[in-house]
Amino acid sequence: MKKAMEKPLAVAFYALFAFFFNYHFMVSSMLYRLHFNVHYELFAKIYDNLYYVLIGVAVISILFLYDGIRNKLLPIGILAVALLYNHFRDVTSIKAIAVFFLLLICAKGKNIKIWGWMSFICGWIWLLASFIGTRIGYIPDLTYDNGARHSFGIIYPTDLGCHILTLTMVLCVIRNGKFKIYDYAYMMLAMAVNILFIKAKVGFGCQFLLFAGSFYFQYIHPKKRLNQGVVQAYNMVCVLGFTFFAILTFALTLTYTPDSIINRIGFLGSIKSRFRLGREAFNNYPVTLWGTYIPEQGAGAKLENEITNYFFLDISYVRLLMLNGISIFGLAMIVYTKAQYHFAKNRYYYLMWILVIFALDCAVEHHMIEVGYGLMGFIMFMVKGETETVPATAKESVKTKERKAFPSISSESSVVSQE
Repeated sequence: MKKAMEKPLAVAFYALFAFFFNYHFMVSSMLYRLHFNVHYELFAKIYDNLYYVLIGVAVISILFLYDGIRNKLLPIGILAVALLYNHFRDVTSIKAIAVFFLLLICAKGKNIKIWGWMSFICGWIWLLASFIGTRIGYIPDLTYDNGARHSFGIIYPTDLGCHILTLTMVLCVIRNGKFKIYDYAYMMLAMAVNILFIKAKVGFGCQFLLFAGSFYFQYIHPKKRLNQGVVQAYNMVCVLGFTFFAILTFALTLTYTPDSIINRIGFLGSIKSRFRLGREAFNNYPVTLWGTYIPEQGAGAKLENEITNYFFLDISYVRLLMLNGISIFGLAMIVYTKAQYHFAKNRYYYLMWILVIFALDCAVEHHMIEVGYGLMGFIMFMVKGETETVPATAKESVKTKERKAFPSISSESSVVSQE
């Protein structure tokens, strides 16, 4: 029965993911704000109907794709929290959060390359369409900081930077350390676009770390036999990465004052204001199980001089805890931390590097659980572990055999064969 259900569930997942990913990517662009928004009611109706279809696909996926009660516990927990969140937060747009987690459940065992290329190609089609739209005057190119920072059809420059970073991460997942010269050229071009036009400092830093890490894992790592202690330390740093950045951002936010040391660091620019606004939110609103409504201003689609009384929670960890509550914050942390633990256990060290960079980016940006940006959450459910691919009788010798699962870069070998 499981085999019979795998193909229809896969088709349903790819179709649903394609709609929700493209919809949310579209919403992040001025193309939607100025032209597609006139059909909002139609989009909303389609969205709501497909949301209920997604619930059904998620339930069926739990029944047929997750083996054993133990493996069903996490997806059941995700399903329960997502549905309860929608029940207690009766806001239509809030379904986007439940959609993200329901898609995670349905991603179980799907082909990571089909998903990856779908995301990469569709994402760049939207970015190029938005860019061309700004060049021909069809939509405005919003600029900030006296015109020095361009959004090129996306509602805010940093959102554009996040899109480019996310799509680059997806390419890295697809390649899994096996890069061609043109892949590195692409990453260098992405960094150049950021530094010249977008000027998102943390985004550029994350792009550079992604580039440097990819180069290391492809050309340097295979030639070295790392000490087991170094490997264990790397595993611990990666597994605790999301927890570390959550604690760090909470500490910097809660202790923020005009005299804080971080406020004296000039090159941080607007990053400092994110801690200030977070502190203001903690001072004026409670932390609850299902989140608190906080009125915000300045979510994009306006010129810099048109934004008055700017108030927006950009840090993912702070935003999730305050706006979405302990339930969603805890669920997001469990999903991403479990992903890192899964990769460490199965020696997917390159994928762990990518997720750590994503955790760093979330310390400044607010896109951790958005379908159009938080694509890294999906890979945990798609990448197989050795227990899923190796018979029980062969587990003792698994480390000496070529893996049949999605390829990894281990401390003992270079990239192994593709699936």
